[in-house]
Amino acid sequence: MSDTLDERALRKAWLKKKFASWEYHEELLHFHQQYLTSLRTHWARADIQDAYPEDFKAMQNPVFNNLDRVQRPGEISRIEWHTKPSTGWADSISYNFNRGMDFAGCDEYAGMTQAECGRLNMLVGEMLTRCTNIRITSEGRWDESDDEILNERYTGLVVWPEDWRQELSGESSEHPPADAVPQMDSDTPRSNEEAAPGGGGATSC
Repeated sequence: MSDTLDERALRKAWLKKKFASWEYHEELLHFHQQYLTSLRTHWARADIQDAYPEDFKAMQNPVFNNLDRVQRPGEISRIEWHTKPSTGWADSISYNFNRGMDFAGCDEYAGMTQAECGRLNMLVGEMLTRCTNIRITSEGRWDESDDEILNERYTGLVVWPEDWRQELSGESSEHPPADAVPQMDSDTPRSNEEAAPGGGGATSC
């Protein structure tokens, strides 16, 4: 990136605003809902339940009990988010996929095809990327110079809108609706390989 110092400072400010926004947290919730829906569809199959009875039992409790606690997209209003800026569900989601799945002691991907495993791992990667960006931004834990926030190795892929400067200054009147977030499919690449968890949701098939 060959931006001037002033340009870099503006980009840092825009990224912090983005990562702390209601819209970005909604993206996180959409990915979580896609993951949960896919997992429930898989474990609703009688043949999977019969083939993996112990895993099925653990999936009901604690796995689905924990995942179901996370709010759905659209349940947190924009006004509520702006009134009480926070990490939202980033902490809980990060814990569930970095530690909670391991403690559950089951294989949540039991009986899945390689393609299904790959799609769910991709969704986990997208979630953990957003969890990390939300948490570090909210807690002010970027490095002293904030240069790391400009490095997509840490933040994952960032899509820069043409009017990002207007958005930063508050001049843009366009606000994406709650459902205007990426819908992932099995052919969509993950944005940040470093965000993949060590276990749990990143189970290998």
